[in-house]
Amino acid sequence: MDFLFALKKILGVLVSPLPIIIVCLGLGLFFIYKNKRQLGLTLNVAGFALLLITSSPLLSVHLIRSFEFSIPKLDTTGLTPEYIVVLGCWHSSDEQLPLAAKLHQCSLPRVVQSVQFWREFPSATVIYSGWSGQPGEPSHPAVNAQVAKSLGLPAQHIMLSPGSGDTEAEAKAIKQLVGTREFILIASASQMPRAMTLFNRNGLFPHPSPAEYVSGHGDFNYNLLVPQASALRQSERGVYEALGNLWIRLKTVFE
Repeated sequence: MDFLFALKKILGVLVSPLPIIIVCLGLGLFFIYKNKRQLGLTLNVAGFALLLITSSPLLSVHLIRSFEFSIPKLDTTGLTPEYIVVLGCWHSSDEQLPLAAKLHQCSLPRVVQSVQFWREFPSATVIYSGWSGQPGEPSHPAVNAQVAKSLGLPAQHIMLSPGSGDTEAEAKAIKQLVGTREFILIASASQMPRAMTLFNRNGLFPHPSPAEYVSGHGDFNYNLLVPQASALRQSERGVYEALGNLWIRLKTVFE
């Protein structure tokens, strides 16, 4: 299992647009230097073409929206959740940063939404999940909880679930805490389809609430025709989620 986890993380980094582009351009220059001009030019053209495609907002937006809007925003009418579960993302431990600025853009909307839901369901317990952090530093759930408390969430309504390295581990840890009780699950919109698959496979059927969107509002403007670094990031996330969902299917086959 440790080998599979490491392999998944390595593939997630390598099999993404930017590393592939760099490899194509690097090999292209290498083969041109070795007088294999045709092969080198082919690789360079492929690298530039991939860069143009993945940095095009018009294409990257549609790629990421296919994940982000596959699950709609949560309608809380008639819900009576006992727990509000927030999946982990990332934070910085830099003490020069203000507390809220320590949370990555994928984490802050989740924490804000968890506090909003707690105000709607004040008897619920909010569970913050995620990685344990570096030795001697607070865990990711602990940092999320600090921000939540600064927004008014009482400490007695907070539970921490540190130590999970990925979404699958989080699902298993959360199952031990909530059992079959009703709960709301908060994650980034692009992550939510994969998270729901993993939670369902572990016998958990939460109410999904996407929190962070990176694809914008979908309105057309001429900026969508101009290559942008932010679009490349959207493409990377879309590819990451596609690979993540594929990994789940492959594991299902071999288990």
